[in-house]
Amino acid sequence: MARPSLPSDSLSAAVRAHFGLTQPELGKFIGVSGTVIGHVEAGRRVLPAEAQRRLRPLALLLPPPEGLGPPLPAPPAGASAPEPAAPAVPLEAEPLRKRLRRVCYLLDKARFALENHVRASQAQARRRWGRAVLAALLAPAPGTPAAPAAVAQDPALDAAACRRWLERLPDLAPGAAWPLSATEAALLALRLRLLEEEARALAALLAAAEAPGN
Repeated sequence: MARPSLPSDSLSAAVRAHFGLTQPELGKFIGVSGTVIGHVEAGRRVLPAEAQRRLRPLALLLPPPEGLGPPLPAPPAGASAPEPAAPAVPLEAEPLRKRLRRVCYLLDKARFALENHVRASQAQARRRWGRAVLAALLAPAPGTPAAPAAVAQDPALDAAACRRWLERLPDLAPGAAWPLSATEAALLALRLRLLEEEARALAALLAAAEAPGN
């Protein structure tokens, strides 16, 4: 399983983050190991000159102002929060308190699962987008628009090698979690919404049950 890399302000880290690449995958493209990339991004060493030369075409594909590539696609709009449930008449406090604790526990689990799904979906979408951009600009098919001149004319660029490298990139980064299916995500979102509604209703009932004079 691929180890997560620490945040870095190096050029290789910027390229990897933009195109959704792992350290070993970028290393294969520029001719070094993923371990070397890790050391570079941790500030422990500098990329060899040949690796820097081979990294340059990818760096030129970063979005402006760093490069000449296309900007990132806009993130999808988030879903709106459900309307709060209306309070009901007060009941015995202890059963309500017990149920509310259980619902809060289930809510935490559902939120954690949904957050993981969102992160996995975003990572997969970024990677697919990055692969498509790299394929179009580094190894364009016949009849497609040419890459920016600064990229196409770079002596480090080998279209055949780029195409082979791109073909070997899997749909998901090695070691990354797969997002839920559309049905699983919809069911999880529904479960979360219902739990949130139940928690609000229980909190209102509990407040009424614990009110003075009840």
